[in-house]
Amino acid sequence: MTLKCQLTELARKSGFDLIGFCSPEINDDVKEAYDIWLSNGFAGNMNFMSETKEIRKSPEKLLPGVKTIISVAISYLRDKEIPEHKKGCGIVARYARSRDYHRIFNRKMKDFCSESEKIFRNNGIEGAKIVFSCDTKPVFEKYFAWKSGLGFIGRNSCLITKKYGSFVLLGTFLTTAFIERDEPDKRGCGSCRKCVDLCPTKAIVADRVIDSTKCISYWTIEHDGDFPERAKPLIGSHLFGCDICQDVCPWNKNAMTASHDEFRQRIPANLELNVVLKITTKEEFLGKFAGTPLMRAGFEGMKRNAEAVMGNQ
Repeated sequence: MTLKCQLTELARKSGFDLIGFCSPEINDDVKEAYDIWLSNGFAGNMNFMSETKEIRKSPEKLLPGVKTIISVAISYLRDKEIPEHKKGCGIVARYARSRDYHRIFNRKMKDFCSESEKIFRNNGIEGAKIVFSCDTKPVFEKYFAWKSGLGFIGRNSCLITKKYGSFVLLGTFLTTAFIERDEPDKRGCGSCRKCVDLCPTKAIVADRVIDSTKCISYWTIEHDGDFPERAKPLIGSHLFGCDICQDVCPWNKNAMTASHDEFRQRIPANLELNVVLKITTKEEFLGKFAGTPLMRAGFEGMKRNAEAVMGNQ
C-alpha cells in the first residue's frame, strides 16, 4: 500500500469524511485577490485577517520545509430541514447547534498526526514533521481543500464537495513529507446564482467575494462591540450565524447527511431569545453554553444579538 493510501485509510479511521493532498504553493492571483479583499475593507473589524496575511501567503513560515498540504473534511449535516423562524426565537446556524467543532477536530487531528508520524517512519521517511490547523492558524484552508480535490469554491465562497455539499468543516495539515498530489476539483456553479440573488443583505458582491460588513454571520459572530444602527436590521431573525446561501444551493439538495455522534444537536435551530436575555452573568452564560460555538460571540455578543433580533420582530 502506498504512503498516500495508508494516510487515506488513516483519515477514514480517524473519522474524517474526505482527504486530499496538494503542494504548498499558492497562485499569485489568490494572493492578489486576498490583498484586494482586505483593501476594500471587506474584513470589517477582523484585524487578524490583515495582521497575518504574509503568513497566509507563505505556508513555509508556519512549517519550514513544508512539502505537502493535506486537507480533510467532516460533514456536519444531520438533517436537511430548513427552520422557519418562530416568534420569540432566533435562528442558530447548523454548525453551531452541536459541540464546538474545534474540540472535535483537535482530538482527531492530534491522533492523525501521531499515527502519521509512525507511517512516515515505516516508509523510511525519518524526521518528517507535521502540524495541523482547524481554523486555528493563518492558512488558506478552502483554497488548499480545492487544490487537494475535496471540492470547488462556489459563488458564496463556500467549499462545495460532491458527496456532502457545503455543510462540511475543514482541517489542514502541513508536512515536510512529500506525498503524491491530487487534482483540483474542476466543477463549478455554472449559471446558478441562487446564493447571490437570495442573500437578504447582498453580501456576495462578486464571485467568491464576501463583503463581511454586509454578512449576517460576521455581525452575529465576529463583530466586536455594539452594533451600528445599520447592522441591526441586517441580521433579521438570525441569532448566531446564517445558512441562507447554503440552504438555497442546489448542490446541497442531494448532499448526504452524516451521523457523526459528535455533532448531536445540543442547541435548537430556533433558540428562545429569553433563554439568552434572562442570563445576567458570564458565569451563568458559561454554565449554559460552554463547549458550544456560541462561546465565540461570548456573553456580551449573544445578549447584543438577542436584543437586536427581539427588536426586529
